[in-house]
Amino acid sequence: MSGHDFVQFDLNTKKLFWAVDLNIFNADQKSTFQEFVFNSETLVACSVPDQNNYWYLSSLKTFEIDVVITELQKLIDKAKTLQINSNDKYK
Repeated sequence: MSGHDFVQFDLNTKKLFWAVDLNIFNADQKSTFQEFVFNSETLVACSVPDQNNYWYLSSLKTFEIDVVITELQKLIDKAKTLQINSNDKYK
């Protein structure tokens, strides 16, 4: 993803699709970020992390792109400072 924490990679008539590089987190931070996404009203997980540790998310197009970018960055920053769960949600 060429140095980005996340990128918007696709869209359709109803959804925006995002890829998040989970390599930016340690194990506890990754689990925390996953928990934040599962509780988010803006983002939905579309997959399990792939072989490159990218996690694919979507958001409805009813949310402006800037709103989703702000939310994603907020969740990433918050996960990097908090550690609420040490178990990876996909293990």
